[in-house]
Amino acid sequence: MTPDEPFATWAERILRDQQQRLDHYDALHTEHVTRMARLDRQYEKLTEIARDLAQTQDRMEAMSRSQQRAQALLHSLLEDMHQRMTQHDALAAKVQLTLDAVLEMLRHRNGH
Repeated sequence: MTPDEPFATWAERILRDQQQRLDHYDALHTEHVTRMARLDRQYEKLTEIARDLAQTQDRMEAMSRSQQRAQALLHSLLEDMHQRMTQHDALAAKVQLTLDAVLEMLRHRNGH
């Protein structure tokens, strides 16, 4: 307040300055609230993405375990099949030898 400034003018100026400061702080607060809301939404999205990634990783690990079990089963089946074919080949060879022997006996009996 200057000596030649009336009190009312001085008070109005002080009130106007205070109102401008309040308006400025209100604008800053509004901007802060808006930014915080945006950050909250981004955090929620990131949390959802992280949850989806964790579920995807769990599914991929389960699929990998299933694939490993399927490969082990297939390997076991192939070994079993190989063993059975080997047994079948051995049995077929014995049957062939028996048939050859029977044919040979029949030839000798018939005098050929």
